[in-house]
Amino acid sequence: MVLIMPDKTVLANEVARAKLSEFWQGNYSPNLNRLIPTMADELANDSLFVNGVKMVDHKSAKQA
Repeated sequence: MVLIMPDKTVLANEVARAKLSEFWQGNYSPNLNRLIPTMADELANDSLFVNGVKMVDHKSAKQA
């Protein structure tokens, strides 16, 4: 796993998973359970799985 932060810092493997788990908090396992079947299918078909996630600041979202 590779996680690219907004400041362009690149986190890999366990460090990336830990940071993503921190961002997603209680949704980490459900989100991965949703993504993993598609990841496996694409990898099995010799495709590289790429997924982007946009983070929203909860304070900004509440004001909108």
